[in-house]
Amino acid sequence: MFKFKIAISIAVFIFFTLIGSLFSGCNDGWASPSIGHSGACSHHGGVSGMPGLSMFIGFVAGVFAFLKLSSINRMRHREKSSIDTVVRNVERLDNHEAKNTASNLQKKKELIYSIEKYARKNQEPQLKIFFYSDGLLLCEVLNRSGRYELFTKKLNVLKLHDLQVVLKDTLTQNSYKPCTSDSGNYIKITVFSDNAHLHSEIILKNINEPSMLKLKNILINALPVLAAKL
Repeated sequence: MFKFKIAISIAVFIFFTLIGSLFSGCNDGWASPSIGHSGACSHHGGVSGMPGLSMFIGFVAGVFAFLKLSSINRMRHREKSSIDTVVRNVERLDNHEAKNTASNLQKKKELIYSIEKYARKNQEPQLKIFFYSDGLLLCEVLNRSGRYELFTKKLNVLKLHDLQVVLKDTLTQNSYKPCTSDSGNYIKITVFSDNAHLHSEIILKNINEPSMLKLKNILINALPVLAAKL
């Protein structure tokens, strides 16, 4: 860009110099062959000053052209810098929004199913398993001291999908009914909705029923500790 500005400035200077050369000679227009010698054009009003004036104007115009081009270049550079800054800010904002969205998606999890195993009605369940929409599997096992031990597992998308399909199949094969089992072991499956504000229940005598075997295998694969508890 610097070479281009120099070239334009020199071209402007040469242009004005050529224009001035058209007016070389005497002031009355006489083209004296003695220009440059003492006494030239003494009888024609003196030597014309147009060539020198044109050269001066050409010099000033060349400098002006150089400065003007420099100013335009600086303006374009500032505009480009401003655009780059805006683009970077937009990209930064988009990345920030994307991170916030991802963070919100990660934080948004709801309880969708639970499975509880009872030995007798009105007693604490021996086993509680909770399923969350983000794939979190939370298991509480009642130990001999009467306290619950906590186990957790994060299921990937495929395993969570398989688990939900099996649970839906199980619910489809068994009618919904309230918890009315009076004695013996039984399994209670609860389906939650509206962020656990609504729920429905079904009761099964044990998890070894044909409709529950696939579910049992998935749970044991996810949490081996359940093998001795289910």
